[in-house]
Amino acid sequence: MKRLFIVMLFLGLLAVIVSIEFASAGPTRVGNGDDGGDLESPVTVKTGILVETRVEAVKLLKQLNVSGVPGLSQLIPETEKTELLLVSRNVDLSNTQSSPEERSAALEEAKAIGAVNENYQPVYARTFPEPHAAPRFFPAALLLDRKQLVALHIHEALHRALPISLRENEQAVSRITLALTTKGASFDRVKDVVTRELDRDAAARATLAAASAAASAAASAAKAEAVAKQGEPADTSVLKSGSTSAATVNRASLVEYSYRSFFLPESQKKQAPVSSLHSLRSFLYPFEGDSFGFGVEFTFVVLPERSYLGPLGLSSQLKLGRWGRSDIDLFAELHLNTLSDGEIKNTPVGRDTATVGFAIEREAKNFRLNNKFYFTGASDATQQIGGVDYTYKFAAIFGARVLALARTEVSRGAIFEWGGMAEVLLANSHEVTGNGPLAEKNGRLRVVSVGPELGYSTGDFRYSLSGRFIIDSTPGISLDQVGDLMGSGVGQGSWGGAVSWRF
Repeated sequence: MKRLFIVMLFLGLLAVIVSIEFASAGPTRVGNGDDGGDLESPVTVKTGILVETRVEAVKLLKQLNVSGVPGLSQLIPETEKTELLLVSRNVDLSNTQSSPEERSAALEEAKAIGAVNENYQPVYARTFPEPHAAPRFFPAALLLDRKQLVALHIHEALHRALPISLRENEQAVSRITLALTTKGASFDRVKDVVTRELDRDAAARATLAAASAAASAAASAAKAEAVAKQGEPADTSVLKSGSTSAATVNRASLVEYSYRSFFLPESQKKQAPVSSLHSLRSFLYPFEGDSFGFGVEFTFVVLPERSYLGPLGLSSQLKLGRWGRSDIDLFAELHLNTLSDGEIKNTPVGRDTATVGFAIEREAKNFRLNNKFYFTGASDATQQIGGVDYTYKFAAIFGARVLALARTEVSRGAIFEWGGMAEVLLANSHEVTGNGPLAEKNGRLRVVSVGPELGYSTGDFRYSLSGRFIIDSTPGISLDQVGDLMGSGVGQGSWGGAVSWRF
């Protein structure tokens, strides 16, 4: 019942956060003005030259290995798997014998269904600039040769696959299309062109943000001056909840695999003799603005003599706002034991943990800093060993953690990071009760740990190595007494690595 209450409480809090996000996000529409309502009778294309040239386009993209180009990771799926539609209604504009009135009427009809643009030039295809939107091809496209159709498929897919800030930039899309389809195209050439477009887009957005910030600062100064003249105190707060300012932190969704190998303490101090832990985690930002994210984590625990499914992790993160140049986030984590009392014999104790806290993070070109402060509630667990029932009472824990990494760009699009972490854990008394030799009671405990971290990012992937070592603790205490296998781990520390894909 206790675990069920914790789960229901966590899901309730999550529902409240999601409701707030939906309430504050108003309706959003992304597109180029063509909602498809004026395109009559589109039919799905399953055979013919459009399908054949799409296969050729996918083959070309795979040969160029565009999945490895930053910003183009979704280009092949968008080209290969998106439904193709053909507008069955056609307007014949080639009839030179028609009267001016008839030709004008035909042009207006063609414009009404989207077959020509504002300058009455023919349009071969249209698509929403958003993932998985089905491109609509006009009959005029069937008059193109195969190479032109290959380029058309790639061009329309770029409108759906590029980062949001770039996919509606027709000039940028055209330049990237040319780099992909011109004779002699290569991976390096494509990567250079895409990187240049991303840099140009980032510079333009930075200039716009600077201009907006300057205008906002001028408006704030004028308001403060006006308020001061009226004898009222000016609002000098820096942290604004729900701020729409550009985030300083990369909040891309990710899928990550990680591995940790633990340094086990002396045998008489063991409560959780875990040798290693495998983890698969997915964390997504499903809403516009990347202000709220939710994650799920599965673990697999390896003991010296057996292996089993480890705790299940649920996590969420909400951006509160910005303080100066740093982002302020609220986070919550729930780690649930997956084994029954009978199954945890001679295995780590099955503790459920609930953690809440906040993080202050700043990410710049040359460094990244992350400070976390969090609280893990008290809980208990039972274990049966040799016919004796033991109850483990874990006290509430306060934790403070800092991560500092230096960053160096080793090549275009590739970044090397190095640094480390330090963490302090403070908890009240830890008790083990039962009629057996494992019964014990410890007073207030502390655990101080540090560790290095190395990271390498290229494109959408990041690879890292990290470690944790206890440098100071209450005598006789290891991370076992903390009782959070997915968080701090067990033993005297750990080393491990991770690989993540960000999208």
